[in-house]
Amino acid sequence: MCYPTQGLSCCKDRINELRVLGVETLYSFGKTYYNRDIRILGKGHSAIVALAKHVIHGIIALKVRRLDSKRFSMEWEARVLEKAQQTGFAPKLYGFSINFLLREYIDGCTLEEFLDKVRSGGEDVRVAFRSLLRAALAMDLAGVDLVEISNPLNQVVYLCCDPGKPFFIDFESARFSAKPLNVTKVVSFIVGRLSRLSVFEGVDVGGLILLARKYKECSDNLCREDVFNDIIIRLT
Repeated sequence: MCYPTQGLSCCKDRINELRVLGVETLYSFGKTYYNRDIRILGKGHSAIVALAKHVIHGIIALKVRRLDSKRFSMEWEARVLEKAQQTGFAPKLYGFSINFLLREYIDGCTLEEFLDKVRSGGEDVRVAFRSLLRAALAMDLAGVDLVEISNPLNQVVYLCCDPGKPFFIDFESARFSAKPLNVTKVVSFIVGRLSRLSVFEGVDVGGLILLARKYKECSDNLCREDVFNDIIIRLT
């Protein structure tokens, strides 16, 4: 609870904070190890994420602010997630405090794990990339800029490993913007991957790059949606 230290008074304070939020159990679960024998869902520069149980919402993902974090509160991330969840491509926000953020646990595989499973490609990869682009468009239209989505390998989880159900799970660096460009960032990532995936042989990479530039120049959502549809057609 007090990563990276283990102060007793800190732990007591944070346990009381969790009780107020309705968290009743923490689980050792996940692919990342903390202190060698405790497993967690993930660890970043500002927080760690653990699996927990809430008195109302059941199993949840609990984000814990690190003691050495430069952030003073989880409030900003909670406000961005509150907006992002309206798109249907972000976890539901259940609550937050200075040190904790409670959100829906998305059980599935990351984009990186998904691509490792399918290897050279297949229709599932096409579906996964198209659905990821639709999720990125939804965030653009909602005015949420996912700053670090240029490399979405571990920023996106597909619910139950379903290629049609992507969720953005990290809003630590996200911000509100009048003109976010999540779609162009995802297109750049996809372009970098096309040569490794046989299913995309014959795709006009130059055309995709030009469409991404055109999308960037759009001044309204109608233009963005029109260009986006052309991008999707190129990847069909």
